[in-house]
This record gives sequence, C-alpha cells and structure tokens, in this order.
Amino acid sequence: MAMKQIRTFFINGGILTISVLLSVIALEFAVRWLFPAYDPSSMVKFYFNQDGVLLGRENSEFHHRMKSGDFNVTVRFNQYGLRDRKDLNDSTASDWFVVGDSFSYGHGVEEPQRYSNLLEARLGRPVYNISIPTDFNGYEKLIQYAIERGATIKRLIVGICMENDLQNYASRNQNGEITVSPSPSQKPSTAAPYYDNVRRNAFFRLKIFLGRRSALYNVMISTFHQNPLLNNIAVRYGIIDEYEDGISRIMYSDEILRKSCEKLLALRQKYAISEMVLLLIPSRALWLGGNQEIEAKMHVQFASLLREHGFEVVDLRPVFEASGNPMQYHFQHDGHWNVAGHQKAAEELLKHLNMQRETSLQ
Repeated sequence: MAMKQIRTFFINGGILTISVLLSVIALEFAVRWLFPAYDPSSMVKFYFNQDGVLLGRENSEFHHRMKSGDFNVTVRFNQYGLRDRKDLNDSTASDWFVVGDSFSYGHGVEEPQRYSNLLEARLGRPVYNISIPTDFNGYEKLIQYAIERGATIKRLIVGICMENDLQNYASRNQNGEITVSPSPSQKPSTAAPYYDNVRRNAFFRLKIFLGRRSALYNVMISTFHQNPLLNNIAVRYGIIDEYEDGISRIMYSDEILRKSCEKLLALRQKYAISEMVLLLIPSRALWLGGNQEIEAKMHVQFASLLREHGFEVVDLRPVFEASGNPMQYHFQHDGHWNVAGHQKAAEELLKHLNMQRETSLQ
C-alpha cells in the first residue's frame, strides 16, 4: 500500500511539474507574441569585429526598453553597424563627427532626439554619429574604422563621460608600440555596487541570465519596477538595485588625468583633426553618493588640463547645476540623459560653435 502511495505521489508530482513547465513555456511565447518589446531576441546587441571594433549588427533593428518604463525606443544600425542614417562616403571636411560612449550613442532616446541630431538640425549641416558604448581606446578604433570606410573626419566632437572614461591609458611611441603599461595600482574608479553584486552574488547573475533570455521575466520585473509599492519591497529585499548602486566613484589620480589628456592629444595628432571639441558629460557622483569632493576635484582639474593643452571644452556641469536640479536631465531610474539632457547638450554645443565662428570671422 505504501509503495502504491509513493508511486502515485511521484506520478502526480511529475504531472504537476510538466504542467507548470508547459504553462511557463506557453506564457513565454505568448508574451513574446503580444509584447515584442520584452522579447530578448529583439533587444540591442553589440559585437566585436575582426579588428576589435565594437559595433551593432549591420542593417539591423532592435527594441530598447527600460524595465522601469523610463523609455521604449527603436535602435537601427546602418550598413556600417553604426546608429546613423547617413553614408560615411558622403562626408566632407566641413562636416562634424561625434564619437563617444552610450551617452553620445543615445542610450534611451530615439535617434532624432540625440544631441548630435539636434545639433545637425540647428547647424544646417551634417553631423555624423559614430558613437558606441566604449572608452577612449574604443573611440580611436571607431575613428579608424570610419575613415577606412570613406569618412572624412576633420571636425570632431568627443563626448567624454566623466563617470568612467578617465583611465590610465597606455602611452605609445612613434611606431605605435606601447611604452608604458597602465599601472595595476592606479584604477580609474571604484566599481559601482551593482557590478560588485554581479561578481559576488549568484542571484544577480541569474537575473542577468533571465533578462537576456526570457520575455516573461522581463514583464514580471518591469511590473515590480513600475509599481511604487512593489518596487520599494523589491529594493528592501535586494531583488531590485537602488539607483545609486549603478554609479561608479572615481578615485583621484594625477596620472589618470594626465594619461587621459595625452590619449586625446594623440588622437588629435594621429588623425590630423583640425577642430576638436570635447564635451564633458558630468558624473552623477557629483551630486549623489559620498564622493562629491573628489569627483568635483577631478572634474575641475581635468577641464583645466584640457584647456591648457589647447582643447576646446564644453563643460556641462555648470550648465546642469545652474538649473538647481542637475538630475532632471537624467532618466529617473537609468543613469543616462533623457530628452532634456540631449537638448541642453545640443544648445551648449551650438553656442560654442557659433561663438567660435564669430571669433574666426572677427
């Protein structure tokens, strides 16, 4: 009798398990069909080409949706794997190019809402955007990649993310050989708590795994993000990260300041850039967290160092702070600029370029 009960228990348990699995699979496909924005297969993906250049998939279209509901945009990559509608072969020496990381690439906004596109409309001349989420080394590769495909780059705007772009970049001699390797003791910043959690906590790695593979998971976690009560509960129990957990804190280093400046000087010289404007994208750590004093010192000294070396600098920190609420230019739950942030960046760049043009005419 006991054996029969045990067998019945396992049979019923197996039937229940299979039923649950089939239901979850059915729900997964239903969500993908009804809500394609949550489908991981349609989310933005990057890859490294054979030359180590980070790019989007050529001639592809993706959806980029923030789980908190901050944005839901379409991302299109052209034949070069860049988020731009223009052909590099059509560029001339009088056109402007923009290179930078995820801010300049337009994370979270539609392509026409990026500061490069807004600047193009106001200048009345082409502004090519070759930005991809990377760093100064990646910017160099993107510039080389674009030139090899017909781009004429003589006027360049570099979007510098003060939160993570400053590094102890290696020096190179005239032959392109590395002469000084980055010191392992000189780290540019302390990792954001979120990335520490990913490294140390299997639960966070599981979240990333599911987010990249399950539409059903993305719907469920979005529900938590967008409901204030559920969001607070999830944050309290560590299911969802707090906003400040995604902010890296920079460490003060004269060497990092110097090496970052030297890298930009090398780029200007290598590609014979006749006009190079550096757009300083202020770190959120200037206003959040407990590292404000060091962040401010690094920001001020780097801007001063760049100007000492003859760079044209458009510093958005004082502009953002003049509003009384610098965080209004960022998404509520995502660290990137919202539409207002891109509009302000385009306004300041236009002011600077018009001022330079007037000075040249005089």
